[in-house]
Amino acid sequence: MRKEKMTILSATDFGAAGDGVTMNTDAIENAVAKLEKEGGGELVFPAGIFLAGHIRLVDNMTLRLEQGAVLRASGRIADYYLDTTLDLRKYSQHYYFLHGRGLRNVKICGPGIIEGNGHSFWQEEYYCGARFGELPTATSVLQYHVLKPKDERPALIYLADCTQITLEDLTIREAAAYTIWVNSCTDVLIRKIIVRNPSYGPNTDALDIDCSQNVVIENCDIKTGDDCVALKSDYHRVESNKSCENIIIRYCHFQSPTCALRIGYEGDGDIRNVQFTDTLIEKTRHGIDVLSIVPVCPLRIEHGTTIERCRFANIRMRNVGQAFFIWAGNEPPHTEHSGHLEDFVFENMGIEAVGSSFIGCEKQGSIRKLIFRKIRMRVADLPDWAPTTDFSIMPSHWGGWIKAGGLHFHNVSDADLQDCEIKCEQPGFMPVEYSFSKI
Repeated sequence: MRKEKMTILSATDFGAAGDGVTMNTDAIENAVAKLEKEGGGELVFPAGIFLAGHIRLVDNMTLRLEQGAVLRASGRIADYYLDTTLDLRKYSQHYYFLHGRGLRNVKICGPGIIEGNGHSFWQEEYYCGARFGELPTATSVLQYHVLKPKDERPALIYLADCTQITLEDLTIREAAAYTIWVNSCTDVLIRKIIVRNPSYGPNTDALDIDCSQNVVIENCDIKTGDDCVALKSDYHRVESNKSCENIIIRYCHFQSPTCALRIGYEGDGDIRNVQFTDTLIEKTRHGIDVLSIVPVCPLRIEHGTTIERCRFANIRMRNVGQAFFIWAGNEPPHTEHSGHLEDFVFENMGIEAVGSSFIGCEKQGSIRKLIFRKIRMRVADLPDWAPTTDFSIMPSHWGGWIKAGGLHFHNVSDADLQDCEIKCEQPGFMPVEYSFSKI
């Protein structure tokens, strides 16, 4: 049976200009509409700088950036797609650059570059009050200064309710907020992606995997201003109680002033079956950060998520603040937390950390079945800082610190340490400590 020839279009054939000045939104939309009429195909950007406001994706579409091609997002929020399906009073990040909903078989690939316009959507002032450019370069992973954002910012790539998605062999840089956000998607492959977002960029998560299933992230090199990978379960946004599950993250290199891998925090849906392996984490505040929490801030979390069956193996951490921060409970004021964490395995890790790791829960039994196997961790002296939190035991996941040995367990009785070597350089602190009390 003869295979029909795939439609291949060049953006320039529809009037797009790679001069870095011309706004190409309409020309690109005309090319996309042609592909949609043909039932799919490939849209190619040759070498040049192509400025656009937003780009709609369609079924069976490949967007390919050739060597030397730069697809640059506009610096004006009015040029972006506005998601009017959301209650805008409750949701942030409802403007998108590359976007699609309910699609099947979509691919975005290089070897070219997708470039946001981050500075257009940030203020010239840090949260600490200093002006941009006034602060010296951070000398410690515990130092973190981020610019204040403007009221509206776009996500760079947003895909919702899609299946068979591939993003590969791309460089992505200068995102204004979330870089790649897949929400309620299935069968997603993210491979050989290089992300370069400034360390001071607010909320510039590299990969946000939200309520999605069967996701593989591999061979990615990420330096960003917020979480490198965030696994979330905010089913309130998609109005469907979908879990985030069957996630594989492997063969990556992560660097961030916040978290290399964050699991939880946003949403109430279940997160399960996570494999995080064979990865280098360095110059990062929190290596592995897991939260089932009911927060004081106005996120859409009602009871806290259940996170189960997670394996972390063959991980190397260098110059990290905390190797692990894991918490199941509440931020004050206390509300009813009903999530839990269960069946976690950490094995074969070499870690050089600045501060104490913390694993704890508010109510005994909320964290269970933990195994630490072949962990080699060295913890250096913490600076003589007072804790930046009101909790007497728990350091804040936003960056508060305690001096509590190498690895501190609170209200956790079901933790099995096998062939572990944890050393504290600071005299007087135990490598492993346990505490049992209500926070």
